[in-house]
Formats: sequence, C-alpha cells, structure tokens
Amino acid sequence: MDYNEQQEPWYSPVRIIKEFSKLSQVYESKIEDPVFRRAQEMFMGAITLLGAYELSPENKYFMQSNNQSPSPDVMAAKLTEIPNKPILLEMVQIELVEMEEHMETNDPFEFLMGTKLSKKKSYSENDLITLVINKRIKFDPKSIYDNLQNINPKPTIYIVGKPLNTAGAFSITRVWPRLTKTVTFNAGETAKKYSIPERVSLRKGMAKKITYENLRTENINTFNVFALKFEVIEKKFPLVFKN
Repeated sequence: MDYNEQQEPWYSPVRIIKEFSKLSQVYESKIEDPVFRRAQEMFMGAITLLGAYELSPENKYFMQSNNQSPSPDVMAAKLTEIPNKPILLEMVQIELVEMEEHMETNDPFEFLMGTKLSKKKSYSENDLITLVINKRIKFDPKSIYDNLQNINPKPTIYIVGKPLNTAGAFSITRVWPRLTKTVTFNAGETAKKYSIPERVSLRKGMAKKITYENLRTENINTFNVFALKFEVIEKKFPLVFKN
C-alpha cells in the first residue's frame, strides 16, 4: 500500500479516546448511528492499541483515520530505535469487524471466516484484524488459535470484548500468529501509562534518536480527527446544538 504518512497529523490512542468522549457527551446514544462509523472505528482501534500495550509494553503506536484509500479503516505507526541505524517506522493497517448480538453464529472463528478471513479478502503481514465481540457469548481462544493454524492467515488477529457491569473495562486476546493470555484492562488506567505525545507530525529522515514534532492540542477539530462530515451529521441530527 502506498501511504503518505506525512499528509496528516497522528494521534495517540489516548487522544482518540478523549475526542470520542467529546462526541459522546454531545450526541449521547446517537453516537451509535452509522453516520459516526469512522469515529466508532477509530475508538475501537484505540482500545485495541491500548490492549496491545497491556499485552506487551513495547507496543506504543500513533494512529490516524485512513483518508487515502477505501481500506483499511485505521492506520497505526510505531517508531523504534535500532542501534547505529536510522529510526524504524513500522506501519500497521487496522481492520475492524464487530460480532453483534443479532449475528446467528456464536463462534468467533466461523464469524471471521465469513467476514475478514473470507476468500474475497486479501491481507498481508502488515495488517491487523480486530474482532470486536458485542454479544454475550463464551469462547475458547485456544480453539480459535487451533482453527487458525489450519488456514495460516497472514494478518495479526486480536479479539476485543467488554466485560459486563464494569465501566471502562475491556478484554483483549491475541489469537494469531501467537496465542496470548486474555487481559482485562481499564482504558483510563492504561492511558495514564501510555507515555507518548497526544498529537504529532511524522517526517522522513535519517535520525537515530526519536524526537517528536509536537502539535498543539488545544484547538483540535474533533470532526476532522475522525474524518466526519459535520454538515451530514448536522442535517441528520439538527437539534443537537440547538437544545
């Protein structure tokens, strides 16, 4: 994928969650409407990255909405220092899919095979698939891993869920290519440990030490962060700013 990482600002998952919270405070339950799909994807992408950090602390990524091609949903970028070499920029393409209550199957592997892992899809080792489970089911991560071994997919696959009756809590398991334990974490508490700037600009170069061009966060346009069209939202929910 030919992607220009210098075209737009990058945000930490922490900042994405803050901006999504702003939208939620204004639009309340309307935030679940499809018109906010880009924001929903970015929010769950941020939760995935916070969870990945809980699984392995070197996982610290910036992220942005992909406004350059039809897919993937979200782009993530990680900077790594390598001795005596220029900084390595690792790009990850995040695809999200939600298993909702009305879905007929209760089998996450079957659901994945019918969606992101269907023969119509094609992914690489640079892709990350997040399956968001939004229904009450029990599943065995080891069984999913065993089934994935039979097809040997290229992308990394995480499963994210939300424990019942626990505000701000999420669970995450990496089921491919290596099975991890399931970790339950509080997004707010994890955010306190996620020590990267909230908004930066990335530039190409030969530097060997990571430095950030910090950008102001005081006047961020929330709609721009999520690539939302304000005029479309205002037309659908015209009373939001008039009450």
